[in-house]
Amino acid sequence: MRIKDTVYYLAFLASLAVPVNGQLPALDAERAKNLGIAYLEQEQPKDAARMFREVIALLPEEPLGYTNLAASYLRMGRVDSALVQLNQAILTDPGNAQVLYMASEAHAAAGRWDQAIATLNRAILSKPDDAVLRYARFRTIQSTSNDALQSVAAADINALAKLVPDNAAIRVKHVRFLAEAGDFEAVRKSYPILAQLLEDAGVQDQVRALIQNSLEDENGQLAVRAFTVLENVLRPSERYKQALET
Repeated sequence: MRIKDTVYYLAFLASLAVPVNGQLPALDAERAKNLGIAYLEQEQPKDAARMFREVIALLPEEPLGYTNLAASYLRMGRVDSALVQLNQAILTDPGNAQVLYMASEAHAAAGRWDQAIATLNRAILSKPDDAVLRYARFRTIQSTSNDALQSVAAADINALAKLVPDNAAIRVKHVRFLAEAGDFEAVRKSYPILAQLLEDAGVQDQVRALIQNSLEDENGQLAVRAFTVLENVLRPSERYKQALET
């Protein structure tokens, strides 16, 4: 599945607010939500789903229960069931970018790339400066190999380089994307920033030399290979993994 793990969503799910209108239903819904999240943390998605159905019964007009129930179904590998709940959540709150993001990940998990991108488009309209959404769309477009969407991917990776300029994982993807496009002027502007971020990353001299040679010769194929090697060197490191999670 494309979805890393539903634990990835637990902080988001916990942050979903229970409306204060109607004190007793709100308190019961808060209790059921917290129990459901605890069950998810304990790898008990069926029990979590039971709690979130209680939330839906108490607050049927709120996205809270539907989104949490979707997370439980995702933990069980029931992507289509999760999407039913996420669609209901979107109906109750059409502009909720976080719910749209979760739905896009579910579509991607099922290999429905067009739906995933369309859902991300809606989310980014709501929050154009959200780095998580921009990276999700960039990553999804890269998964489709759809040449018609490369201009959208370029806009996203360029936006990410501005939104999170000190993120080494994003920077290496940005530079490689520029190299693939043959934009050596842009590569020369971006690579020094990346090199500075990686000063203490233990990148081998031969990798740095490969990159430098590709830039001097303006050799597109060599540059793509060099930055791919660099990313592969960085990929196993905790630094790289953490950069993609922030």
